[in-house]
Amino acid sequence: MSMNELYHLAVEYWPVALLIGFALAFFGYYLLRTSLAIVGFIAGLYGGQMLWQAMISQHALNISPSNMSMIHMVVVIIIAFLATTLFIAFYKFAIFLAGFLAGGFVVYYFYSWIISTFNIKITIANNPNLVGLSVFLIFGVIVGLVTLMSERKAVGIALAALGALIVAYSAMIPLSGYFKVDPRNIVQSLSDGQHMWMLTIFVSIFLGVSIFAVSFQVGRKKKKKGENG
Repeated sequence: MSMNELYHLAVEYWPVALLIGFALAFFGYYLLRTSLAIVGFIAGLYGGQMLWQAMISQHALNISPSNMSMIHMVVVIIIAFLATTLFIAFYKFAIFLAGFLAGGFVVYYFYSWIISTFNIKITIANNPNLVGLSVFLIFGVIVGLVTLMSERKAVGIALAALGALIVAYSAMIPLSGYFKVDPRNIVQSLSDGQHMWMLTIFVSIFLGVSIFAVSFQVGRKKKKKGENG
């Protein structure tokens, strides 16, 4: 299962991804273990794919193409399920990683939006991708630690942000045709600074869903306190 195949799967089943995003955003805090399992599975898919690519780039595997594809899929899925199990079993680790992913992705897309809007060029060793990776890692760690320290409130916000991000990405798939963008290349198109309207719509959807999701959580908490009081 290559990255292109993963993106193709997301494109083909974007309504499912959209529903998962809304569920994480609005009910993730109340269905915490289920939400952590979903986050763990998604993280495991991407982590497994990265490990597979690193392995085949360093080792020449004498396997037929048909068997290679099957082994590839099995390895990635096994790693995804292991990640899911780890997220459920190690609660604190999962809380940190949920905050890390939410914070890293959110700040990364805001960074992309800012440098695209103001046409800013920032590089490390003449490589702009290293700047984006540094932004993702630094803010991911910061938000992950904050999530861990202020668990109850931060978990709800982190899951709302992560769910809103999935909603925004899924919503852009059917809209990608209007911007003449291959839906499998949405991530690249959002970060390359060439599709400002597309990036603006993406960020607007993300912010809108995030704000409504957090407001919904706060409203439910106040209602429960009122009923208990």
